[in-house]
Amino acid sequence: MEALKTGKNEALTAIMFTESVTGLRVTVHDLTHSLWQMLPAERFRHAHPACHEVKTGPRGDACLAFEVAGFRQIAASVRGGRVHRCHAGFCEAVYPVFHDAALALVLFLGPFLKADVDSRQQTMSPALPRRSDREAATALEALRQLGSRLRCLIIDTPEPLGLQDVSRETRIRRFMAARYADAIQLSDLAEELSLSTDRTRHVVREECASTFRELLEETRLQAGLALLLNSRLTVGEISDRCGFADRTSFSRAFRRAHVLSPRRWRREHQS
Repeated sequence: MEALKTGKNEALTAIMFTESVTGLRVTVHDLTHSLWQMLPAERFRHAHPACHEVKTGPRGDACLAFEVAGFRQIAASVRGGRVHRCHAGFCEAVYPVFHDAALALVLFLGPFLKADVDSRQQTMSPALPRRSDREAATALEALRQLGSRLRCLIIDTPEPLGLQDVSRETRIRRFMAARYADAIQLSDLAEELSLSTDRTRHVVREECASTFRELLEETRLQAGLALLLNSRLTVGEISDRCGFADRTSFSRAFRRAHVLSPRRWRREHQS
């Protein structure tokens, strides 16, 4: 299993093992940013081409409402998870992970089509695998096992969810994750940490091995990768959403990090 050689990243290893067993893709909705630094950006979005096609089409808003607001409202009543069919006709297993009484993660496994799907739907989604009812139930159980593993990784971390007494590195990275689209300055982070600007500058370098600007750019680029991969937004629109001054600034930073231009990277990774 060459693909499972992920080093010490236990979260990614567990996810990839689940995928190797089921043949389906895992997507994580992280409501606490607990896994932000463990997983690549595309893990937090439905990146399957079939889902991408729906999300960027006229039914995109309905799709987001179904997978985000819809399930989260009923998550407490389906703690064991379920296999459901979305409005586009795709099936997936979904499992909520709670920490204490709070919803921490929502895990998705799919999409797939039921084995008895009619020929018209199969023609509409030729890339989707088919699963029998028994196989779908097995996929849900695999997702439950993954949820238990990820929950253990979160709880075993010495930094409790949602508390302010976490490490400075975690607080810095959570701040960046929450505010990267804004025109934030070092002084904004200093206020968050209750430190002077000069002290914050040193703390960022000590904790994250980067300058404030480097870390902010890295976070913005990570968000840009997800949008390039999973949306039809133009490069200019993505640069705006990710907090870059303009398209040129985004493209220049992207080339420094990934060699390719944003447009070429998208073309190569979406093909």
